[in-house]
Amino acid sequence: ASAALLTRQPLPLSMSGVRRVYGVELAESLTDDWLHILHCAERRNESLFTLADHSTPVNTAFMIVKPSRQLYLQGIDVLKRAAAGSFNDSHGWDLAGRPSAAVPRSDDSWKISKFRLEMWKLDAWKFVCAALDQGHFF
Repeated sequence: ASAALLTRQPLPLSMSGVRRVYGVELAESLTDDWLHILHCAERRNESLFTLADHSTPVNTAFMIVKPSRQLYLQGIDVLKRAAAGSFNDSHGWDLAGRPSAAVPRSDDSWKISKFRLEMWKLDAWKFVCAALDQGHFF
């Protein structure tokens, strides 16, 4: 059933001023990525499944969240605190600290090369979308 969400049809990719490209290879790669995440979500009990990108361990373009009222309410509380000033570029969400200090060593993101992720290189909440979805979910 989950595979029905995916397609192997060529996807039209276009941007203003750029010639149209059909991303057959891209579509196949994306399908593999989505299938990997879907299979993990089916087999495991964690709440959030995602792939890393060049910047952060949480790429919200490839993310599945298993719904939970408690998790939703915690997320809303974090957003309210951020609106009241509990976010900045150096200490992040809830002023938790620089990524190297705020992220527990048991977190899988430490297994990703320190030189690969912008989050680790900067050791600050200045990576792509750190103040938005990718930082919030991470």
